[in-house]
Amino acid sequence: REAAAREAALAQAESANNVAPQETANAEDESESATKTPPRRFSPPPESWKLTLDRWKRSLPDGKAALVLLIVPLAVWWLWPESSGNVGRTFRAMYDELRELRERPNDKTGMEEFVQRSQAKLDQLIPVLERRASPNRPESQWLLWMGKDCLRPMLKNPRLQSSKPELNFKKLLAEWERIYDPTKATSSSSEDEPDPPASRKLSTSTAPEPSPSPKIKAKPQLVESDEAN
Repeated sequence: REAAAREAALAQAESANNVAPQETANAEDESESATKTPPRRFSPPPESWKLTLDRWKRSLPDGKAALVLLIVPLAVWWLWPESSGNVGRTFRAMYDELRELRERPNDKTGMEEFVQRSQAKLDQLIPVLERRASPNRPESQWLLWMGKDCLRPMLKNPRLQSSKPELNFKKLLAEWERIYDPTKATSSSSEDEPDPPASRKLSTSTAPEPSPSPKIKAKPQLVESDEAN
């Protein structure tokens, strides 16, 4: 009996020794596979187009806020005053277009459209110039005289040439361009006036340059009847 028991114990020990290395190998294989393959991350299911659209709509401002955001930039753009240089060039372009239309006496529709468009532009610019005009801003005062006292009366009878408002406008425009837009003054004077004699050329070439921003304290000498008005 003792011999049989010993044999059974030896057999059990041998079987245990055989199982232990196998379990160790299996554990090592599992650890290696775990290190080689990272765990899968959870990825939510793709969002439907309807849910995306609803979420995008919720992120937008409501109707009133969107209307304010649309109106404010437009109002600022519309009411923002133009620079003096742009106003002067606008008046010059307006007068040039008027002269071109006078050369087409049969173009009544074109003249009517021009008068309507020019009056609307003057109605927009003159209030701005009235707020700006002061001895400290002489260029605005000069432009106010050109627009309010000259161009506006000229548009009442646009085909009348060499009227007193037109003569005053040409004088004011030439002086304004001489002071504030010398490059334009050079080209416009060569178009509107004949070449002066040699003696005059010599005297004007040696004259000092005008100051860039003179203080206008009084209205320049214009046609007497308009000055009285």
